Amino acid sequence: MIPVVLYDLANAILTGVRPPLLHSDCVDYFKGVEQLDQISNMPPVMDEGLWVSMCKLRRGKIENEIRLILRHRHQAELAARNKTIQLVLPAGQVEITTTGHMDDFEDATLIPREEIEKVNQVILHVGEWKLRMMRKQIEFRKGILSKEWEHAQMKMKLRHMEQELYSYQRLKIPKELQSYLKNKELGYTDEQEYAKMEKEMEASKVSVNKILNEQIKRVEEVEMKINALEAQAQELEKLIVSLNAKVSEKRLNEDPLEPIRIRRVFKKRMETLVTRGQLIREVQGHHTRIVLLQTELELLRLKTYPTLASFRTIT
Repeated sequence: MIPVVLYDLANAILTGVRPPLLHSDCVDYFKGVEQLDQISNMPPVMDEGLWVSMCKLRRGKIENEIRLILRHRHQAELAARNKTIQLVLPAGQVEITTTGHMDDFEDATLIPREEIEKVNQVILHVGEWKLRMMRKQIEFRKGILSKEWEHAQMKMKLRHMEQELYSYQRLKIPKELQSYLKNKELGYTDEQEYAKMEKEMEASKVSVNKILNEQIKRVEEVEMKINALEAQAQELEKLIVSLNAKVSEKRLNEDPLEPIRIRRVFKKRMETLVTRGQLIREVQGHHTRIVLLQTELELLRLKTYPTLASFRTIT
């Protein structure tokens, strides 16, 4: 099959559009790929969007494989055309046409046979090195294509596992079923579960009875406190009634002008206190002034004045 036909087949599989001039040998293969992409072949655990993505990846994989085969055929064709032609010189050297004149040797150079053999060895060495590099390049390209295919496969597996994880996360399992599955995985039997439940029930009964007794004791203590508080409340009510009676009696017996007199007395006391404060401040000021005058007097006494003994008084 020629390369152009394979190119058309690869493009048709990748795009999903059948060209009108597709080779008859490729029509069945194209129809088989379309048959695989039908919705009836979708697994029940996969939704429609994931199925479409998987079909696209599968078409891309098939297209890469066809292109890889085409590239391999192209390389094989190039290798078949790149043939080595052996040139045999019977005389063992390159001769020039001689006419008997010295001008025949103007553009000629005499080279020993050993030098030619060295150059040939270098050419062979470079050719072998080139072939090794081409083989390594082909192997490297094959490795890249293989790694790309493995990467696409792992991405598809990862997407499938993420979809399964999403389905598992959305799945709701009751706690009873979780406990049953966990016990079944650990190897517990129903008899062990019943015995464990009975022990838990007994322990629960003991703890409940203990809590119930404690609550009963607390209720009795609270009732006793309530009774005591009720007795105290009755005594306080009696005291309040007696105090109210005394207050009412006092209000009836007191003089209605007493508050006015009390306010007047209080006002007079406040005025007296204000006057007393003013007098105290005046006394303190006078005292300070007296102290200053006494100080000046002492200073004046300490001063020395000239005597008048040489003068006489004229009468």
